[in-house]
Amino acid sequence: MKINTFFDLMRNHKNIVRNNGCISTNCSPTYPNNKFVAPIPQASVNINSAMQQNPGY
Repeated sequence: MKINTFFDLMRNHKNIVRNNGCISTNCSPTYPNNKFVAPIPQASVNINSAMQQNPGY
């Protein structure tokens, strides 16, 4: 059984599929998705007014 890491899935433009024990409200987000990119810390956004938060946060 091959286990794909998050970065393998992103590089290959694959959906995330979580079957066993998923407690999220969305266990199978499809690619592309705004939640695949981490949020920029709010303190960094506050310091640099030209910086924009990643979509979805």
